[in-house]
Amino acid sequence: MQNMLTNIYDTKRHLDLHCIAGTACVTKKGDMKGYGTIWYHPDGIANIFSLNNVKKKYRVTFDSKNSEMDL
Repeated sequence: MQNMLTNIYDTKRHLDLHCIAGTACVTKKGDMKGYGTIWYHPDGIANIFSLNNVKKKYRVTFDSKNSEMDL
């Protein structure tokens, strides 16, 4: 993910990210071309974008047939 970001910097605030592996304290942000500023955790194996925030900028389509997502 680092190669997709510019202007990576330490933040004054942090984000506690809860996932199946536990909790990570995210203290960095960076700019992603075409999207904007995002939280960045260099040790994470994946980065997650909020569907709600993505759909504010882009049209989002997906097949929900086998999904339990409640939109």
